Amino acid sequence: MDMDISTEFALTLNGVEYDLVQDNVHPNKYYTTHDAFLYIERHNYAYGNVKGDANALPPNTSGEWWEVVTTDGTRYRLGWNNDSEQLALMYGYSCTTNGTSCLTPNGAYASLGYAGIAKDLVALRWRVDRVMDTHGNYMGYTYNEVQPSGSSTIAAFDRESYLNTISYTGFHNVAHPANDLPPAYKVHFVYGDRSTVGDVPTTFNIWDNLDTKLLDKIDVCYLNILTCRRAEREWHADVDQFEDHGWGIHRHPERTIRSRSGRAHDPIRISEYG
Repeated sequence: MDMDISTEFALTLNGVEYDLVQDNVHPNKYYTTHDAFLYIERHNYAYGNVKGDANALPPNTSGEWWEVVTTDGTRYRLGWNNDSEQLALMYGYSCTTNGTSCLTPNGAYASLGYAGIAKDLVALRWRVDRVMDTHGNYMGYTYNEVQPSGSSTIAAFDRESYLNTISYTGFHNVAHPANDLPPAYKVHFVYGDRSTVGDVPTTFNIWDNLDTKLLDKIDVCYLNILTCRRAEREWHADVDQFEDHGWGIHRHPERTIRSRSGRAHDPIRISEYG
């Protein structure tokens, strides 16, 4: 199929959303419509640049991930892991590993183009999983994702996605990965259930995304979770708390059903316009 990808993307960085424009000469490179002086690269099998550090393959489902570099050399890796890649349901989509033969559903998605190697699933949002400076010091991010019931025949897309932990003081030795040092400190976000009366939608499409959880507590831990201190918040029904206005790239618009806020701060993400 035609590998001239027509899909549009948006980058959210430090609370500001930028529309992305594809480079006509180097289709794996993107720019912001209003130049933010960022290096933005999309990685996948079709472009032949799917591998990351030490020629490693991403352990995610679609085989797609992104890299964003700011002017000070800080590198943001997005969607590399399974939990930082939020998958959307798209019945009828399939593609070979090398991206040379792809099928897309008819209708609105007929011009989608290459969207990874997963079957009936495409990435809706790529969220940051590592932020690293020029010296190899890094922070790591993990997420909790919720799929439809295991007894369901629906493909296992990520209906819900919540920031789980932010770990910091890690060190990555690019030349000698065996000498890496794991982060010693971690911030852990603890969630509670939203009210079932008026706060969680009861009617929605099978492909919709929604939030049934809200942020309840924050644990600050040393040496994994051996020593933690907990911060708790008093919640008020008329106050939006911890709104998800951080960083990232996503397929736009995000087909998300939301009511009140209650999501932990998501620092960077990439989304796709759909």
